[in-house]
Amino acid sequence: MPRSPEPMPLRVAVVGTGRVATALAHGIAGLRGQPCAAEDLDVELIGVAGRDEAAAHDLAAACRTSALPLAVATAGADLVVLAVSDDAIPAVAARLAGAGAPVRAGGAAVHVSGATGRDALTPLAAVGWATGCWHPLQAFATRRSRIDPGSLWTVTADPALTRTVTALTARLGGQAHPLADDHRAVYHAAATLAVTSAVAGIAQAQALLSRCGLGDAPTVPALARLVAGSLAGVAEVGPAQGLTGPLVRGDLGTVRRHAAALAEQPPARDLYAASGRAVIPLLAERGLAPEVTAALAGALDGPPGT
Repeated sequence: MPRSPEPMPLRVAVVGTGRVATALAHGIAGLRGQPCAAEDLDVELIGVAGRDEAAAHDLAAACRTSALPLAVATAGADLVVLAVSDDAIPAVAARLAGAGAPVRAGGAAVHVSGATGRDALTPLAAVGWATGCWHPLQAFATRRSRIDPGSLWTVTADPALTRTVTALTARLGGQAHPLADDHRAVYHAAATLAVTSAVAGIAQAQALLSRCGLGDAPTVPALARLVAGSLAGVAEVGPAQGLTGPLVRGDLGTVRRHAAALAEQPPARDLYAASGRAVIPLLAERGLAPEVTAALAGALDGPPGT
């Protein structure tokens, strides 16, 4: 019997040359030649497009693919991934829609913004493209950052496109979850809160340690390891059980000493108090008595008059 023809791979073009685009391009290019089960999605990175042509050529060369003009990307790709800044998405979508290239049957475009909805891709939807949002819940701190296997990705799209990007997510080692369009801003605010609060805490802690005479010590790596160890516990057992420090021990005297020591350091004092108040509800889950948590909450604001 004649063999069934091999299914065509999903042809993907990445638009953008920043940190997320770089990680995606390397991740998708890295799927080339990897063994996969018959039911898995086969994927091919056909090229990279970007406003900065030199950067696009460099990224394409690093991924062993082609640097493409936008019109060629839209003509040759089954899926175009817009990995550009949030504010640039509508303009890039309009350029793609006006490129004049024919829409491939089943052609689709997604952006990778966490907070932006599908409406940013309206120009593409108007010319027949399926559109959606595909966001990795992962920090891309440098251009050396790569896709982290095990990351959670959110998808906002119609069922057919959701199936495609879910399969692509699985090939990248991630887990895709649907997200309603009207929840995207809150979702991304949550992600930003988690990251920004950790970085803000390390920045304020570094400044305090410098005032303690530790300015020449490698305090940022040390603090990052401290935070990483705490977060590893949180990842394993959840926020309430993973919380450490004087608050969860009910060490009222220590909290008072902290507040007094920070009284003349407004940014650190305010962040210490705000983050402490934010975890007060978790203390009840750890079994602290209501009168103890109330006393701790009062101590966070420092002695009277501060």
